[in-house]
Amino acid sequence: MDLVFAEVQTFVSDLGASKRFYAELLGLDLVEETDRWLIFDVSGTTLIIMSGAQPRTNDGEYGSASGTSLCLLSDDIDRDRADLGAKGVRFFSEVNKVPEGRFVGFQDPDGNLLELIQK
Repeated sequence: MDLVFAEVQTFVSDLGASKRFYAELLGLDLVEETDRWLIFDVSGTTLIIMSGAQPRTNDGEYGSASGTSLCLLSDDIDRDRADLGAKGVRFFSEVNKVPEGRFVGFQDPDGNLLELIQK
């Protein structure tokens, strides 16, 4: 079996807040919008944000609950963290360092997990 990602989907409760977050704050390329979903092109991968969900509750430490994280590659993680923080994005910590590179986690308005990573 030779599997590849066809697309990435995530579900949200407030499509307007998600549009502001993903298109305006993160600067992702919005290619299609309906009253039920937003479709972004992220470096050739389709990201579909679909409405109709309840917000996620993240009551524990980052990484303590099951879930999927959308990881966005950064060429300057300190700059990007500072820029997004100035726009109101809430990060879970300062930038962390691991042998594979550096990362920092944050969430969208519905609590979906994202990371900036720099390799």
